[in-house]
Amino acid sequence: MRELAAHYEHESAFVLPGRDGCDLSLRFFVPNHEMEMCGHATLGTVWLLKHLGLHPEPELTIATLSGGGYRAYDGRRTRYQSARWTLQACR
Repeated sequence: MRELAAHYEHESAFVLPGRDGCDLSLRFFVPNHEMEMCGHATLGTVWLLKHLGLHPEPELTIATLSGGGYRAYDGRRTRYQSARWTLQACR
């Protein structure tokens, strides 16, 4: 995973099966090391999963190396608003 992040020279998020009762797990890498959490990459990953129809529910829980867990939920309520995802700790 780190090699892939190094190849693209950007922080990268990797989606893995859920653990600790969460829907999915995320791991984050930059070219030189693994990070425990990356909020921007988390929200981007959640948006992409929703956009591709891979997680159609309006809420999901995410495990990261930072411990605890995070809950992302879609605040969009009408078809005229853009998607607004919110991320909060599930501790």
